[in-house]
Amino acid sequence: MKMGELAKKIAEDLKKSMKNKDDIRLSTLRMIIASMQYLTIEKKTSVADDSDILKIIAKQVKQHQDSIESFKKGN
Repeated sequence: MKMGELAKKIAEDLKKSMKNKDDIRLSTLRMIIASMQYLTIEKKTSVADDSDILKIIAKQVKQHQDSIESFKKGN
């Protein structure tokens, strides 16, 4: 299977983040890539498509927002 445009963009951004030593962006992209790899294993496909990647990102954003709210409530 062919790599989707979004997966290509994430791979390119990962390389740029490494070169620029942008640790926050680098760790975020690595987390997304790990989730993509987990999904491909789970679905037994070779590549996650763009819609799957968008779902992964939305899920991770929601998790982080929930964590932020929990920390705010707990001071």
